[in-house]
Amino acid sequence: MKFPDGTIQTTAITGAGAPTIRTFTSSGTWTKPAGITKIIVYVTGGGGGGGVDNSAGGGGTGATAIKVIDVSSISSVPITIGAGGAADVAAGGGVSSFGSYVSAAGGAGATGGAGALGGAEPTTGDLNLVGGDGAPRSEAGLNGGSGGASHWGGGGTGGWNDGPGSAGRAWGSGGGGNNSSSTGGAGRSGVVVIYEYR
Repeated sequence: MKFPDGTIQTTAITGAGAPTIRTFTSSGTWTKPAGITKIIVYVTGGGGGGGVDNSAGGGGTGATAIKVIDVSSISSVPITIGAGGAADVAAGGGVSSFGSYVSAAGGAGATGGAGALGGAEPTTGDLNLVGGDGAPRSEAGLNGGSGGASHWGGGGTGGWNDGPGSAGRAWGSGGGGNNSSSTGGAGRSGVVVIYEYR
């Protein structure tokens, strides 16, 4: 089912009180469907880009904030999805937010051989998860570091044998660092996932 705001209903769990799950991978507006009274919102910031420096570290991942919200008197909420950080320029991921209710920082971009830090622990959720750090390059300097894993899954693989790092795989994960003179991988953008309850 496709909603007017362009989002897709990814899961409909049957049974009394079971939620509908909606996923935003780009910025937009959540409009409350009829009968919805409470929601659980997962907000994850964008992942940081992998580095490039003759074998570099992996990008950090976006933090995640989870919050229960009574939406009885709310009709719509703007959503911002933090972009993933570009590779090779130490670009960090952007902040994701669900209006003024919940926000989560992006991960840092990698510079040199060190892995980049994950997004700082949020303060707006009922449950606040710090972003995972990217891995440093190998001790021998032969392989780039992997991007950090986010709440949703793994980051990009570090480059090896003069190869590039790969882009972050899961929402909010970091890009892998390069090997030798090749490029790093970009971080993946964040996400907002909403569980809607009647």
